[in-house]
Amino acid sequence: MKANPLQVRHSYAQTNLQLYNQMLAGGYSDADLDRVRRCYGLVLYLFTGHYRANGKPFLIHLIGTASILAAIEAPIRVVCAGLLHAAYEHGDFGMEFPFSRRRARVRRSAGQEVEELVVQYSRLEWVASKAPSYRRDLRAMAPTQRDVLLIRLANELEDSLDSGLLYCLTPHKGQVLAGAHLDELIGLAHELEQPGLAASLRQAAGDFHAGPPPPDVLRSPTTASYTALSPSYGLRPSVRIGRTVFAFIRPALDRLYRIATAGGREL
Repeated sequence: MKANPLQVRHSYAQTNLQLYNQMLAGGYSDADLDRVRRCYGLVLYLFTGHYRANGKPFLIHLIGTASILAAIEAPIRVVCAGLLHAAYEHGDFGMEFPFSRRRARVRRSAGQEVEELVVQYSRLEWVASKAPSYRRDLRAMAPTQRDVLLIRLANELEDSLDSGLLYCLTPHKGQVLAGAHLDELIGLAHELEQPGLAASLRQAAGDFHAGPPPPDVLRSPTTASYTALSPSYGLRPSVRIGRTVFAFIRPALDRLYRIATAGGREL
């Protein structure tokens, strides 16, 4: 089968070593690289055995997102937050609660300014209908809010690389998703003064239509991220039951936390 050249064109980092080399070539300081290295250590803790819906290791997705941000010479706080952006939504903190303890763990590794971006990312309401309002309100946003939107766009681009969505969605759904709100995403990148990112988003979206979709035998049966661990890492039954119960009640606990913090106090 002839390869589609559009689907193998990007050169974003896929490993921690590639990310380090990219940042060295991009002029990031030794102190910056040390911050990224410490954040990567936390990423290993939170995401080992985690996979995106298409089977791509979650670690690669996180490194790729950070690489996209480094490629546009984003500040180090934004690159580190890009590496950790999914920590509160998908990271495995075990049964660590309340939420303030999880935040404290991230602060110890990443620092306060990075952690604040990560928590803002987890609270960002990202639905297609909101994109026009983000563009309209962009000039009135605080710098940290603009940084969070930039990280979100890098995440959207990374998810689209190598036509990744077509490996977990039907061709029709993947193509609709790629094209339905493309103009808004590209427009938002331009409003954030990132024409290179806008061009990369357009290129990635074009890849969905540039060749035949992958065969059904390569398409994942799930559309959600998942965990797959070796049997030797199996948990004791009591711990497994505890984590299952905690995963069930965690959304409610997180909602209570957001209500409490909105009222000026933290659980």
